[in-house]
Amino acid sequence: MKKISFIVPVYNTFDYLEKCLNSLLNQKKVNFKYEIVIVNDGSPDNSEEIILKFKNKYPDIIKYVKKENGGSSSARNEGLKVAEGEYVLFIDSDDYVESNLLEMFEKNISDCDLLVFGFNEVYEKKVLKYVFGSDCKLDSNECYKLMFEENSIKGYVWNKIFKRDIIVNNKMVFDEKIKYIEDLPFVIEYLSKCKSVVIINSALYNYVQRDNSLIHSTFNTNKLSSLISFEKMIKLLKEKNEDALAIVYYNYYETCYELSVRIRKSDKFVNYKKEYKFLRNEMNKTLKKFIFKNIKLKYKIKSIIKFLLYDVIFLVKHKVVKWKERREV
Repeated sequence: MKKISFIVPVYNTFDYLEKCLNSLLNQKKVNFKYEIVIVNDGSPDNSEEIILKFKNKYPDIIKYVKKENGGSSSARNEGLKVAEGEYVLFIDSDDYVESNLLEMFEKNISDCDLLVFGFNEVYEKKVLKYVFGSDCKLDSNECYKLMFEENSIKGYVWNKIFKRDIIVNNKMVFDEKIKYIEDLPFVIEYLSKCKSVVIINSALYNYVQRDNSLIHSTFNTNKLSSLISFEKMIKLLKEKNEDALAIVYYNYYETCYELSVRIRKSDKFVNYKKEYKFLRNEMNKTLKKFIFKNIKLKYKIKSIIKFLLYDVIFLVKHKVVKWKERREV
């Protein structure tokens, strides 16, 4: 009987973890087994209490790994070491899934190497749904365009189900040096190894938005590790798919822009002048690598405006924020 492994890294998610695990355990009945591999990444809160409660209640389903803190990439790698399923789905422990996730997996996984599904972005007062328009089957090269240019597939690992033997046979791991945008290089490498992708037009994953998460925080040096992600992707795509390179360079440019803006907005700007200068130089160099290539005109226009009017845009945005703050007072 086929088996799927859910890999759940846990760090400081005591308030969310029980809902996450219950969503995995309360799935509609299917004709295959599953296991939940929980990796406690040195969480300093009381998450272990919840983990042990579930482990004692479901000893045949839940595996528990405890380790020193090393970040989500390190925790996912540890989970892969003990996972036994033919298929793998990575779950963030502050998120949760729909009750028909495994049912949809069972119906669609037989003829593909990668299964991709939609998701809900869950905020305190609203939910945004991201789906694809229709079910479809693609080859891996078609996915590059959807991921980078159309931005529809997204580079997350948690809205995808992978074949574990493709990961193991190609000795794939998450780069533990990368603390931000760490999913994307893994997904790109996996796409380069697989042949067929099935997309399900259903939102099966709930991505919970927390104000204190890294993605929503102001600048910190961990975010610079995202540049390593792009270095790895550029190297891989040069070997596998040069047509996708231009849009990757554009995304790299956008990332440098966003990080430089975060530094400018930081109250510790003086401490990050070296990093700021590096990012601005990278913008200058990277613009030349995609501006004359075959990517959408709107991306070129957007980039040129940011390049030429960088300081003006920043000052206008800054004044608008200050004006709103005064109005609220």
